[in-house]
Formats: sequence, C-alpha cells, structure tokens
Amino acid sequence: MKVGYVSNVDIKDRRGWSGTISNLADTISQHHEVIPIIVNHNKIEKIMKGMDYVLSAGKRKNGYFCQYYNAYRLHKKIRQTDCDIYFAPAQSELISFSIPNDKKLIYLSDAVFRLMVGYYWSELDSRTEEYLDYCEKSALQRADAVIFASKWAKDGAVDFYQTNPEKIHILPFGANIVDRYQGYQKRDLENNTIRLLLVGVEWERKGIDIAIDCVRTLNNMQEKYSFDLTIIGVDKPTDQEYEPYIHILGRLNKDVPEEYERMVSYYQNSDLFLLPTKAECAGIVFAEAAEYGLPSVTHKTGGVESYVEDGVTGRCLPPGSTGEDFAAAIMDIIENGRLGVYSKAARAKYEKELNWNSWLESFDAILVDLQKQ
Repeated sequence: MKVGYVSNVDIKDRRGWSGTISNLADTISQHHEVIPIIVNHNKIEKIMKGMDYVLSAGKRKNGYFCQYYNAYRLHKKIRQTDCDIYFAPAQSELISFSIPNDKKLIYLSDAVFRLMVGYYWSELDSRTEEYLDYCEKSALQRADAVIFASKWAKDGAVDFYQTNPEKIHILPFGANIVDRYQGYQKRDLENNTIRLLLVGVEWERKGIDIAIDCVRTLNNMQEKYSFDLTIIGVDKPTDQEYEPYIHILGRLNKDVPEEYERMVSYYQNSDLFLLPTKAECAGIVFAEAAEYGLPSVTHKTGGVESYVEDGVTGRCLPPGSTGEDFAAAIMDIIENGRLGVYSKAARAKYEKELNWNSWLESFDAILVDLQKQ
C-alpha cells in the first residue's frame, strides 16, 4: 500500500522524536511504499512565533495562527497526493484540522495530552491547555484507527477523551539496536561481580541519583557480591566524585559506528538493567534490555508496565521507592535465583512483542481492516 507519512520533521532524521520517527518509517517501508508528507517550520512561522515573545510575553497567540496555517499546508499537500492511508505519529495538532474526511487516517502516540500535564510537564496556562485538549480530542475522534505504545496511553484516551476503545490498538515500540543475543548463559561470577546498566538522557527524570544510591547500598549491605553500575546518556557532574564502581560515560551516538558498537557491548555484557525512572511514556530502552535478556528493575509509572512485567521480566517498584528499596529488590532477584528466570522471560517478551517485526505485523493487520471499511 501507499502510506502517506505525516510529519513535521524529515522522516529520515534520527533526531526526530528520539529516533522514533525514522524507525517507524524504516519499519513501514519494509512492506509498503512510504510517501513523506512533511510540514516543517518555515520563515512565516518563525517570524510569527518570534513576535509572540516580543509582543505577548511568550503566549501562543501567533502560535495558534501558525498551527492553523500549517494545517492548511498539510491539507493542501494531502490533496496533491494519492495514498491508500495516512499515518500521523505524534501530530495531534496538525491532524485536528487538516485531514480530509474521505481519507483513511491512523494516529499514533505514546501518550495523550491530559496524561502529560503534571507528569512530564508543569501546568500550562488555561488557554493553552484548552487548545491542546481540543486538538487531542479532535485527533482521536478523526482517526479511523489509533495506535498507542502502552495500555497506560490507551486508558488515558478512553478516560479523558471518551475515545472508542474498539478503534484503539496497543503496539509497544521495538528495540532500536542490532540483535546479537546468543542465548542466556549463567554468568561466570568467580569474582561475584554483578554488572548493572542504566541508559537515560535526563538525570532527574530517569532517577539516576536513586540508581547510584541503590548501588552504594548494595555494596555496603553485604560482602558476597560486588556491584558495578554503568550509566550511558548523561555527562558526569564536574562537581562530584564517584566510587570506582560507578561509571558515567556520557552520551553514545548510535550514528557513530564505534560508539554504537560500544553501546551494544554494554548490553551484551551486563546482568541487569536498572532505571528508576519517575516519568515514562514508552521506554524503548526496556525493549533493548529485553532484547539482550536483561531483567529490568524500574518504577511502576506511565507506560512502563507494557514493557516490564513485574515478577516476570523484572521488577516494577511503587513510585517514590528509594535507593534502598531498589537494592532490596535486586538482592531478592539474585539471592532467590530469579536472575536467569527473569532473563529468559525478558528475551521471550522481546521476541513476542518488543520488536519492530511484531509491530509491523500488527500494523499490517490494522491496514487490512481499514481497507475493508
């Protein structure tokens, strides 16, 4: 089929939505012809938004106009294309006003607006919240099918926007690194070193202080094991010194072959994935951990439970859990022989759900159903 891919960035740009825009395009193009329909920033939009800050103290008066103008541009572009279906990931504002009623539309997101306020974002001014709520509800109503990356997002659409649950599909995102898993093998613990891996780009939201406190607690509470933590994605604070068992590597760029291979090696050579995230819509890193058979230990928050099954592929601790709580959960996994059990279950979940081939099979089924309507 011809799939019109609606985006406000180049669909080949690996930076768009943390790489998800390009990964989705690559995945869909395996079975379908992907037609980019790009409505990106232009000079008029930049000028109008600049005027907002000069004249209106940063309020969105001209921002609304720009969105209407972009919706007009999108509507015009769609009328100039001939696609079987239109696919719009994370574009609720655009598609609220611009998709002709005679076109089939799939809307994809990892959350709905109302879930994000007070969770990822602080509260916005009332006019902006009203406008974005309207856009979200309109996009959900207009879409012929809706894809969410977690049950949490689906529940938000049903609860806050009364979206028909029959047109909602839960398709978890897949892993974005190469699959070189060679089967679970019991780690050689002659020196009793257990290697923990954390991948995250925001220090506070990803709970990195909690993770560091967890590893300190693990090493101080017993002498049988030595715990080692590698953190990828954030820079080491210049005003802090850390123990030799805490390694803060900074960001590794997947587009640089040497850095990409280095990241893969850490997934291959770690024992557990630790991410005490405080807010998460759809953690692709959990899919990548499962790909390499790493049990995940994290918070029960947002969309996490669609990626980590508590007591099956790892642990999901209650929000607000401390480093000591995470340390106790990890010791329980190790001391009660659950490391291997969780590892195999995590890999099985990856093979069944958390990969892009499975995502594409489900996407194809949605397309077939829409074509029959």
